[in-house]
Amino acid sequence: MFFKRLLLLLILGVIQNLPANNPPNVIVIMVDDMGYSDIGCYGGEIKTPNLDKLAAYGLRIRQFYSTGKCHSSRVSLLSGLHSYQAGELGKNGTIKMHNGNIARGVSLAQVLRKAGYFTAVSGKWHISPEPLNMGFNRFFGFLPGYVKDYFACKKLELNGTPYVHKGTENRYITDQITDYGIKFFEEAQAREKPCFLYLAYNAPHYPLQAPQEDINKYKGKYLKGYLDTHKQRIEKMKRLKLIEDNWSPASAEEVKLRDWNAFSQEERNYQDLLMATYAAMIDRIDQNIGRLVKTLESSGALDNTLILFFSDNGATEATMVHEREQHERKLSMSTNDSFTVYGDWAYVSNAPFRLFKTHMHEGGVISPLIAHWPKGISVPGGSIDHKNMFQLIDIMPTLVDICGANYPDTYDGRKIEPMKGVSMLPSFKGQQADRKEGMYFMFGLNRAYRLGDWKLVSKGTSRWELYNLADDPTEKNDLATKNPEKVELLKKMWWKIAKEDERLPPQISKPNSDKSAVYKRFLMRQGNNRVPGLNEADLKKRYGKGVKGIKK
Repeated sequence: MFFKRLLLLLILGVIQNLPANNPPNVIVIMVDDMGYSDIGCYGGEIKTPNLDKLAAYGLRIRQFYSTGKCHSSRVSLLSGLHSYQAGELGKNGTIKMHNGNIARGVSLAQVLRKAGYFTAVSGKWHISPEPLNMGFNRFFGFLPGYVKDYFACKKLELNGTPYVHKGTENRYITDQITDYGIKFFEEAQAREKPCFLYLAYNAPHYPLQAPQEDINKYKGKYLKGYLDTHKQRIEKMKRLKLIEDNWSPASAEEVKLRDWNAFSQEERNYQDLLMATYAAMIDRIDQNIGRLVKTLESSGALDNTLILFFSDNGATEATMVHEREQHERKLSMSTNDSFTVYGDWAYVSNAPFRLFKTHMHEGGVISPLIAHWPKGISVPGGSIDHKNMFQLIDIMPTLVDICGANYPDTYDGRKIEPMKGVSMLPSFKGQQADRKEGMYFMFGLNRAYRLGDWKLVSKGTSRWELYNLADDPTEKNDLATKNPEKVELLKKMWWKIAKEDERLPPQISKPNSDKSAVYKRFLMRQGNNRVPGLNEADLKKRYGKGVKGIKK
C-alpha cells in the first residue's frame, strides 16, 4: 500500500510539473543596437524603472551573447541555429550569401504553434521567409532592416497587407509595436491559448528620433562628455555587482574617441542632444514595457509568463561625415525630419567592453538579458548569474524545454538542422547549464570562438587574438603568442563549425593573416543623399571605408 501511494504521489508530482499542463506565456523582447550598460539595472543613467523592476523580481544573465548583427541575430533567435547554418544551400554545397533566411530550420513560432500556442510578432522582421510563412498567426510591423521615420512609417504591414494609419492614432513606431503586441496577447487569451509573443522594437536603431517630452528629460545631462558618463556607468556597474572592482575598461584611444575638451560649446550642446535623443528612445521602450506588464498583471497572467529582454547586438559607432552632420543638426529629432547617429557615445553604451556592432569582440556581441517568470524562476529576485554563459541559439532549446514542445527532425518534408544550443532552465534554478561545447561567433569576416574562459577572436582576417575572460573580460591582454597551442585548438573548433555546420561560402572563408588588426570607425553613408551637393565619390576619396581623419 505504501509503495502504491508513493507511486501515485510521484506520478501526480510529475504531471503537475509537465509544462503542457499549464504552459507559460512567453514574451521575447528584442531591442535594436542597444549597448550593454544603457538600461538602469545594467549600469545606465537612463530611466528604465519597468525593466529594473523585472530584474529586481527576476534574473539577470551577466554573459549573454548575440551574433553581433541585426539580421543574423534574428535568424539565430528564431531558428536555434547559427545564422548561415539556417541558410539556403547553393549548388556547390556551401550556403548562399544571404541577408538572413531560415531555409534549413524551423522557427520558434512553428515549434510552439505545434505545441498549442497562439503565435504573434510585432515590430521589425528583417529575415525571410515572411512571418505568416514562418508559423506566426499574427504580424504587425515592417519587413526591412530599419525604418527611416519613427513617427509615420510608411512600410508597415498588418497580417500580410499594407497598414494604413488611422487619423487619430499615435504614430510613434515604438508605441504602435506595443499596441499590437498587447492586442495579440489579448487575442490569445480570448482563444484560451498560451501566447508566444515576439516584440521586436526598432529602437534605439538609427535614425535618432523620439518624442520631444522624452528628449527633454535628458537634455543637459550629457554635457560633461563621453569619458565622464562612461566613468559613472563603470562605478554604478560595480555597485550593482555586475563587474569586479579590478576590471579595466576598454581603451578610448583604440576607438579614436574624440576629445570633448576640444569641442566648442555649440558642439557639446549638439553631442548632448544626440545622446539625449538616444536615451529618450530607450526610455520610451521602457514606458511601453510598463504598459505591457500592466496588461499581464490586470489579466492575472504575469506570474506564469516568461519575459526575456535583450539586444540584437552592441551599440554602433557609426559616424556622420562633417558635411552630413552640419546638415542634420539643423533638423529636429522630435519629428521625422532628421537621420542622425550618435557616434562616439557608443563607447559609453558598450561600457566596459571593447568595440562595437559587427565586431566579435565583447562590445559587439555581449548583451544584457533579463528573465522574469515568477512561477518558473526559483532563484531569489534580483539575482545575477555570473557563472553561465548563453547565446541566442539557446532560446530555442529553453522554450522547447519549458513549453512542452518538440523540435522536429523534418518539417513540411524538409530535413531540419538539429538545435545547437543548450537550455537556460538550469540557470533559472541557480544551477550550471549543460554546455559541453564552446560558443561560435561570426559576422562577415569577423570571427570568435569561446571555450570556457578562453576566447579566440579576430577583426576581419587579421591575426587571431586570445583572451582569458576570467582575468581579462574587456580583452586588453592578448595571450596568443604565449599560448600557441590554445590558439590552434580554438581555431580548429571555429573552422569545424564554419565548414561543417555553417558551410560558409568562399567569400567569407578566407584564412586569417599574421597582420595586426587596424581599427577604423564605421562611416555612416546611409542618408548621405539627403545632403545637397554631398558627392559620394568625393567622400570615398577623402575618407575611404573608415573615418580616420574625419573632421571634428
